[in-house]
Amino acid sequence: VSYYHEQDKILKYARGSTSSAGDLIWSTEVVDDSFEVGAYSAIDLDHTGSVYIAYSDGQNGNLKLAHN
Repeated sequence: VSYYHEQDKILKYARGSTSSAGDLIWSTEVVDDSFEVGAYSAIDLDHTGSVYIAYSDGQNGNLKLAHN
C-alpha cells in the first residue's frame, strides 16, 4: 500500500506479511520525504515482484515514479 502521510506531507509504503503464528505484521518505509509529495499515488507490482509507485509532487507539479 502506498499512502500520503498527512502530518509529515510525505509518501510512505506499507507492506504486510504473516508471522509464523499467523499474525499480520505491517512494516512501513518512507518512499519520498520531499515536502508535499505523494498526495495522489498508484502502486503496481511487476511479474518479478518489483514495486512501482507513481505519485504527485505537489510542490513542483510533477509526476514521479519510484521503484525498488
